[in-house]
Amino acid sequence: QLEGEKYFMPDFKANFSGSYGIGFDSWWTRARLLYAPMGTFFMGPEFVYQGDEEFREYSIGGVINTILIDEATDVGFKGGYRKNEDLD
Repeated sequence: QLEGEKYFMPDFKANFSGSYGIGFDSWWTRARLLYAPMGTFFMGPEFVYQGDEEFREYSIGGVINTILIDEATDVGFKGGYRKNEDLD
């Protein structure tokens, strides 16, 4: 598994997550470009691609995260479109 995040400015960042399962020859990846319009939370597009030997699936959507509840707690929401290439 690999995860990374890069701040380009205090209110703009990109992050990437990915994992690969050797036993099942499966993978999962996610990329986000996030902007903090008011400096209180981040929002932006999210792209997910996953699969294995039997299927491929991608998701495109939006995310709002890092909404602070208190010093130790934040929440996030996301929604979008998911397509499995091997199903109707």
